[in-house]
Formats: sequence, C-alpha cells, structure tokens
Amino acid sequence: MVRESRWARAGIRRVRALWRNPGVARPATAMPRLWPTAWVTILPIAMMLATEYKFRQRTLADSLTGEVDPTILVELAVYAAVVGYLLLFVISPPQLRRPTAIQFFMRGYALAMMLSVVYSEYPKLGAVRGAQLIVTVLCASAIATRASRRQMLQLGHAFVALVTTSSIIGVFYRVPFSKLQVNRFSWLYMHPVTAGAMLALALVLATSLMTNQSRLPYGLDHWPRPIYLVSIVIMLRALLGTETRGAIAAAVAGLFVVVFLTVPRRERLPLGAVAGLGGGMGIGLFLHPILTYLARGESAENLATVSNRTELWSIAFNLVGERPVTGWGLATSRGIFFDKVGLGGAHNAFVNVLVDGGLIGAGLWILFVIAVGHGIYRLYRVGHRDAPLLAGLLTALMVNGLTVEGVGSGIGMSALWLLMTGAWVGVLQRDVGAQRERTSAGVQLIAPEPVSSSRELVLAGSRSLERMP
Repeated sequence: MVRESRWARAGIRRVRALWRNPGVARPATAMPRLWPTAWVTILPIAMMLATEYKFRQRTLADSLTGEVDPTILVELAVYAAVVGYLLLFVISPPQLRRPTAIQFFMRGYALAMMLSVVYSEYPKLGAVRGAQLIVTVLCASAIATRASRRQMLQLGHAFVALVTTSSIIGVFYRVPFSKLQVNRFSWLYMHPVTAGAMLALALVLATSLMTNQSRLPYGLDHWPRPIYLVSIVIMLRALLGTETRGAIAAAVAGLFVVVFLTVPRRERLPLGAVAGLGGGMGIGLFLHPILTYLARGESAENLATVSNRTELWSIAFNLVGERPVTGWGLATSRGIFFDKVGLGGAHNAFVNVLVDGGLIGAGLWILFVIAVGHGIYRLYRVGHRDAPLLAGLLTALMVNGLTVEGVGSGIGMSALWLLMTGAWVGVLQRDVGAQRERTSAGVQLIAPEPVSSSRELVLAGSRSLERMP
C-alpha cells in the first residue's frame, strides 16, 4: 500500500509539472525524439487511418444499431490515444483568452453538435461521432496554437504520400463496396466516393506544394519536383478511375484556384486565354467520350435527379421544416435517409449540417467556413506563399461537399481536413503577427531622433560659430 501510494503521488506530481507552464508548448520528453515535432503529422494521419481505412465491410444498418466490433474498438482506441497525448504533452490548462474567429466558431459548432446528441434519433452513433468531433477540434486547436509552418507542410506531404501509396495498393488489392462499384477504382474496402475525395485533396496539395516556391531544403516538408510529378500522375489516374464526378469537379476547381492565385497578375489574362482556348478545343474534340465517362452508364432520368439526390434533398427540407432551429441531432441524417431512400447521409454537406444541427449548428458551421475563407484572404493580401494552397483546399472541400456530406458530417477525412485547414490558417496568422511585432520593434529601435525646427537649427549653428576662435 505504501509503494502504491508513492506511485500515485509521483503520478500526480508528474501531471502537475506538465501543466505548470501554460504559455509554452512542452516537448514530449517521455516519447521518442521524433514526437516533439512529428505529432502534428502523426495524430491527424492516425485519425484518418482509423476512420477511413477499414479491413472489412460493415453495412450502414450495423452502424446505426451501435454494434461494436474489433475494428471499431481500434478506431476508438486511436482517438483515445490522441486525447491522451494532447492532454499529457501538448495542451496547457484553459485560459481566459479571446479566441480568434476561426477558433470561436469551430468550438461553437462542435459544442452545438455534441449537445444535439441528447435528442438524436440514434444516440449511440451520435455520441461516438460527437466524441470524435470533440477530439478532432481539440487536435485542431492545439495545432493552431502550437505548430509551425514547417510542421503543417510535413502534414501536407504525409497526406500526399499516404494517398499515393494507397493508389498503388489499390492496383493490387481492392474489394468493391457493392456490385455497382465493381468497375470503379478504390483501395482496400474503401468506397470510391471517399477515395475520390482523398485523391482530389491530395492532388490540390501536391500541386500547391510543388509550385509554392519553397526555399526549404529537401526533406519531409519539401520534395524534389520529379517526386511531385510522379505522385500527381499516379493520383490523377486513380481519380479518373474512381469515376466520382463530384471529386473530379472538386479537383478541377481547387487546381484552378491554386493556379490562378499562384500565377502573377500580369500573366493571368494571357495564360487564362490560352488555357481556355485549349480546354475548349479539347472538350469539343472529345465531347462524346467525356459525356459517356460522366454518365457512367446511368439513365437520363437518374442523371436528371443527380443519382436520386434531388428526392433525398426534398425529404431533407421537409425534415428541416419540422425542426428548423435545433435539427434532429448528430448522425440522425444517416439513419433517416437510409430508412426512407436507402442512402446514408444527405449527400450534401450543407443539407447534412442543417438536418443534424438545425439553424444553430448550420449557422455556426457556415460562419466557421467563412472565417477560414476570410483568414485565407488576409494571408493572400499580405502575399503569403501558402495562401493559394489553403484557398485551393477550401475550394475543393466545398465543391465536393455539394454532392457528398463528408465535410459537413463532423467526422471523417473531409471534415478533418476542414479543421486542419482552419488550424493551418491559425498557424500562419501567428507567424504573420509575430513578424509584424518584430518589424515594428525593429523600426522603433532604429527610428531617428525627432527633427528639430528650422529656427532651432539656425540658433544652434550660430552658437557653434561664436565658439570658434
């Protein structure tokens, strides 16, 4: 008993020591040396792997019942490990500080969705997703206040490497999600829509990282250009193989924003004219194959309803009319639409948030997206080289959200990348603010003395002449 009490007191002293200095990020001294800098990459990638990468097929009906299998236990264990690491080695005690707009609306959205679990139609699934949302928001807040730009670049490169490797794995091993997806590319047990969303974001990231004129030495946060090109070719071919129209549109929109903001203003008009003329000619020459590819063998009636999405959205708006303010609770959209039309989720990020969180949750989510966009705009105004990358990421996420609920579901790869985009903006805002403070301090140090008036200068000159012999 004496020895156990000593261990308990030692553990309490250890926790108190970790939280003693709230203003400084503590290094993970008890972990391998890689962790103090690599946690910004490892934690988000670990959550993506746990959430999206499965080694078995699980029906939506099983998910709605809240049944737990070993894969779900592993996923929950990963999120628990993320929380443990953040609390022990990264996060400091809460302080009454004025948060940025991004942090305020991000935390408000997470809190509103977590509270909606109380009246959710599927409380077990909602509670799990709500807890995962809180963990991702906690991680994003820690990154925004603790990480550096180089760490964010490492995260971007790690995601590109993950998606490129996954694309190669998909060539050799993939299990179709259903009979309708037999001819569509993916990897492991992943749905082609999720694979397409990951490929679209990775393409935007790889192109941005290749063209952002980084002066860093080659390493985890900067690759030689041929490696970027090989990755882009592999992922582009994989994206076309998924036949995911929303992801392809998201990649095109994101890449357009990246190129538009990267190219100097004086070169945008001629380059845009050449690209528009070439693109128009290419579409005209290959119009029939393009339309055949986009149709995917579906009937005209099915295409007119956007693969039955319009019917689903009409049901969604009726549901919103019944509970417009509070919504139906987190994760309810997956079950309600599955019961009515056999599709899980609203297949639209904005509609999904509106159904789950009502005007309160949707309003906070939209304000969070606007705050992230405004932060990117301010970074672009000051000429930050990461602004095109972040603008392309946000554009791709929002365009893909028109046909997939991922970015508005609160959990998953797309939702996590929305939070990481906001965290990336927060990191750069800290850097820009610190640079401005250093610049202003330097100006004050070397500022010249106040210039005297002309009368004082004349009098001083006459007195010096009188002193001369």
